[in-house]
Amino acid sequence: ILVNKYIELQQWDSCINFCQRQITAAHRQGNTLEEASFYKLIGNTYYSIRDKAKAQEYWRKTITIAEVNDHTLLLEQCYHNLAAVAIDSGIHLAEAEQYLLKSLQLARQNQLEGTTLYNQHNRLLATLYERSNQLDKAEALYLDVIAKSRLMNDTMRLAESLMFYSDVLTKRKKFDQAITVSSEAVEIAKRVKMLDLLPTSYFF
Repeated sequence: ILVNKYIELQQWDSCINFCQRQITAAHRQGNTLEEASFYKLIGNTYYSIRDKAKAQEYWRKTITIAEVNDHTLLLEQCYHNLAAVAIDSGIHLAEAEQYLLKSLQLARQNQLEGTTLYNQHNRLLATLYERSNQLDKAEALYLDVIAKSRLMNDTMRLAESLMFYSDVLTKRKKFDQAITVSSEAVEIAKRVKMLDLLPTSYFF
C-alpha cells in the first residue's frame, strides 16, 4: 500500500529507496518472497516513470528468485508485465506470446482460472493477436473476456476489452459494429469515472 501511494504521489526516489531497504532486510532474513516482491515493485516504479529497460531488469530479478523458490504468483505477474512491454515495442510479439502463455499456465497452476487476473492475461493475449493481424484468434478471446467480465461485474475490464475489441471490428471493416461496441465502452467508462479510457497495459 505504501509503495502504491509513493507511485500515486510520484515520489519516485522515496519509493525506490524504501523498496531497496525492504530488499536488504528480506535478504538478510532469508525471506525470498518479500525480496522478490519488492524487486517487482521497483520494476513497477520504473515502468511508471517510463524507464522500461529498468522495469524489465527488476522484473527479471524477481523471476530469478521466484523460479528457484517456487513463488508462482510473482512469476505469473512478472511474465504478464514483460509481455505487456514486449507488445508495446511492436517488434517482440512472438516473445510476448510466450510470456503470456507462461502466465496462463501459471494461473492454472495457481488455481486462478475465472479471476480478474486470468481474464487480464487473455485480454492482453487478444491484443497481441490483434496487433499481429491474427483476427480470428483475437476476436474469440475478446468475446470470451467480455462475457466473463460481464459475469464478474468487472466494469473496468469490460470497458477496456470493448474498446480494444472495436479495433478488431474496424480492421474487419465492420464499422457500424465497431461504433456500437466503442460507444458502450465509453458509456461504461463515464459511469465508473474512467475518464481516460485509452489502450494501455495493465501491470501487477
